[in-house]
Amino acid sequence: MTHKTILKIAECIAIVAALSTLLLTLTLIWGNVISDHYMLLTNLLNTSLVVLLSAGLVTTLTRDLLLSEKHRRLSMLAYLSHNATVLTTIVVAIILLPMSWGLLSANAVLIRILGSLATFFVMALVITRLSGVSSHRFKGESVTA
Repeated sequence: MTHKTILKIAECIAIVAALSTLLLTLTLIWGNVISDHYMLLTNLLNTSLVVLLSAGLVTTLTRDLLLSEKHRRLSMLAYLSHNATVLTTIVVAIILLPMSWGLLSANAVLIRILGSLATFFVMALVITRLSGVSSHRFKGESVTA
């Protein structure tokens, strides 16, 4: 799958998640929700927030990669570290979704797994930035233009 395809998919998912988050939040604020439905709406809100954050992060990282690639040739290390950040973002979101619904308990092993993934994500992000992928150099430019 190309990086432009990943960007388009992540943008679409982020837009849908943002709209559903808005709708669920307004329903919880203005609706006359009974306690049975409140738990379901809260779980759906948690799900849409996790999806929104992860899709937004993937969108931002991929857009930065494509803009940097447009202006200069990137190393294989930049692509590998970008793929690692995207993959760890998706894996963390997949683990957090059942936790937000209460299907997985936050035991010590799961917390260690999440901590390891977070550490791997941060290191891959640092390597990505050191490899020449930057979000600050090309503000306002389009990826597709």
